[in-house]
Amino acid sequence: VERDGVIVTVEKVLANAEFTQLRLRVEGLPQDKSLYETGSLDEGSAPLVMPNPALVANGERLVSTGSVSGAGDIVWAEYTFPPLPAGVERMTLLLPRIPGLAAGVAPEDWSIEFSLQEAAAGGLVAATVEPRASELVSEARLVVESIAATSEQTVLKVRLVSEIEGREPAVDWRAESWGQPSGLDAFGLSLTDDLGQSYPLTREQTLYATNDGSTALLAPPLEPGHSYTLRLEGANFEYRFNGMRRTTFRLDVPDGARLGSVWAVDQTFEAAGFSFRIAAAELKPGYGDQIVLALTIDPVDRITGIGLNCADLAVCSSSGFLAVEPGQTLQTEIYLDEIPTGALVLQPQVVHETAAGPWIVEFQAEASGLDAD
Repeated sequence: VERDGVIVTVEKVLANAEFTQLRLRVEGLPQDKSLYETGSLDEGSAPLVMPNPALVANGERLVSTGSVSGAGDIVWAEYTFPPLPAGVERMTLLLPRIPGLAAGVAPEDWSIEFSLQEAAAGGLVAATVEPRASELVSEARLVVESIAATSEQTVLKVRLVSEIEGREPAVDWRAESWGQPSGLDAFGLSLTDDLGQSYPLTREQTLYATNDGSTALLAPPLEPGHSYTLRLEGANFEYRFNGMRRTTFRLDVPDGARLGSVWAVDQTFEAAGFSFRIAAAELKPGYGDQIVLALTIDPVDRITGIGLNCADLAVCSSSGFLAVEPGQTLQTEIYLDEIPTGALVLQPQVVHETAAGPWIVEFQAEASGLDAD
């Protein structure tokens, strides 16, 4: 639905006996971030779903919980509602306000109607439920957990699993492309058959309520009985630290340090099994009255970024880092409200690692015995 240049798209809906899950994409929004609200969705912007608008008077409004994320002039929002009555085939979404946007900024009071259909209506024609795993490479395995197919496409449910504690695949788990095209083939992910034919792959955005950490890949129809190879050349991993696992270290700040001060540092600390050496520090102005402590860290093999933060979040509540190519000097920033004196107690917040494959999984699309019609 489009109004005054703003387009609201219902991308996905999943309705079952436990919940109703819905994903929205909103385009054409102002890029002025001061117009956006922070935090969770408030009651005034929460949408309603109705199996029938006439039921509103009978108290059948279903209030949601939800989350919002945005990039540029696009906002994505997902909502979880209670289950709809059984047998409902049409649904109405009432959206009082664009999610995440302040009142009065964009058109309000949206009403979007759409039809529902059974998910199995396409006809499942091939499936396998036996997982297939690659050999252990870089302390990780690529696993094809299941395959399902309709006459139009094949869905591969895959997972990248690390055997190192605290190490998880980064978002999309694909190796960085360093400014190159971001198609899956650019990240070294490919699907071929036993005749050497390649098949295009796309990543399917799954709903939060159904996301179990796996990745859904869409491929063209695969022929039962043929052998197929899924290959991943490299991948990103990240280590995130909680209070039980993180270590702290002290970083001395010279007496009289002020904005513009730069000083040499020879401070070594351990994180995620890697050794890091801080070589230099600088105090520089940030946004508004914010002060930035910029740290230069010597290159570490396979590490593409590290974030640090204060052990006392009242001293510095946020930080950031520059993503670099493996083997390059690391740059990380810590944001402060005032110039520190004496020493800061710091701790690792996140470490990004690029690991080399390849991970190779071979499998067959097995006929399920279901009617191909």
